[in-house]
Amino acid sequence: MITAPPVLPELPDALPLPERGTGERQRRRQARRRLARQQRLVVVLIILALAVTVAILGQQWLDSGGTGTTTGAATSISIGAPT
Repeated sequence: MITAPPVLPELPDALPLPERGTGERQRRRQARRRLARQQRLVVVLIILALAVTVAILGQQWLDSGGTGTTTGAATSISIGAPT
C-alpha cells in the first residue's frame, strides 16, 4: 500500500529581514570570533592527531629494526651455476 507524502506547511513569500540595530554588528562579530575559535581548535586537533600517528609509526619502525624491508623476510639471489 502506497501512502501520500505528508503535506508541508505553506511558507511565506518573503521572510522578514533582521533588524538593523546596534546589537547586530556585535552579534555578527561574536559569531565570526566563535567560528574562528572553532576552526583553530580543529586545526590543533588535526595536527595533534598527525603527531601521534607519526610517533606511533616511528616507534613501530624503530622496533622492527629500522630496515628497509616491509615484510621482515629477506630473500637471497645467487647468480651462477646451481650446485
